[in-house]
Amino acid sequence: MQHANARSRFARRIVPAAVVAALSSMALGTGAAVAAAPVPCSAIGGGKFNCNFYIPGDGRSGGAPVQVGATTVGYLHKGTNWVICQQVGGRATYSRYYNNNWAWTLADNLRWGWVNAVYASGGDNDGPYGGGVPNCNGAHGAPPGGTAAPGPAPAPAPGPPQTAFPPDVTSAPDRAHYDDAAAWNGGRNCSHGFTAGAQRIQDWIRANYGPQRIGGYSCRPNTANRSRTSIHGVGRANDWFRNANNRAQAGQVASFIQRMSANGAAMARAMGVQYWIWNRQQYDVRNTGVVRSRYGGPNPHTDHIHVEVNLAGAALQTSYWRR
Repeated sequence: MQHANARSRFARRIVPAAVVAALSSMALGTGAAVAAAPVPCSAIGGGKFNCNFYIPGDGRSGGAPVQVGATTVGYLHKGTNWVICQQVGGRATYSRYYNNNWAWTLADNLRWGWVNAVYASGGDNDGPYGGGVPNCNGAHGAPPGGTAAPGPAPAPAPGPPQTAFPPDVTSAPDRAHYDDAAAWNGGRNCSHGFTAGAQRIQDWIRANYGPQRIGGYSCRPNTANRSRTSIHGVGRANDWFRNANNRAQAGQVASFIQRMSANGAAMARAMGVQYWIWNRQQYDVRNTGVVRSRYGGPNPHTDHIHVEVNLAGAALQTSYWRR
């Protein structure tokens, strides 16, 4: 989730080394794969299929967004709406959910476009539209972030962990820098997917902690300040799904935090990591270390850690990626 613009300025403190060490000593583990159950839909005739969408809105000024490319062209009202066909595209996220299946539909303002299954009730992460909704087979072009190739298809299983990463650094010449996203302009400045740096952070996490569920790209306004584009929308934010109440999974996050925070945040600065949120706490990367404070946003981030990279990190221009 993107909450950088809402980073509340409560009393802050440098992460104590003793706390970091205690957290990192927890056991590590990996999460189990989740079956991709479909969104329940039903045929109503005329090539249409009714599905239920849970995003609040009247379909005029809000609701489930309908997109053409990176542009939101309209909305579906909360409740039952029909779709025509579906196709796999880029992955969208909403709260703790994510999906890469899109359906062709008619928005409430009578404009055609794609709506992501993450906004539909029922189904699992990356679950397709069910009830017989057919494949668009490129009949309406490509869904957001996708191609005109046929879909849907299940998300590929994570490959073997990568090992070709340099060891952690103990010092870095990089200066800490926070880069916000630009003003929201209807999605025209969205990146259409993860930046190279955000993708490499995902690879690094999997190389160090095994197969993981990591998502986060979503072309949308910042949920905390809708006049700004979400960091998720410019491809610089990852949501790494870990459960704060699971000792092994929380241990993985504790290890990540310890490694990013050690030696005056050397690894974070070297990788271009600028900020993260985890378990009701937010962490700002500074030149002398990581500053932690209470996070007061609506999502406590107890089921995922939100990790952002700055512009230099996104372009792989920081020292770690140039070694």
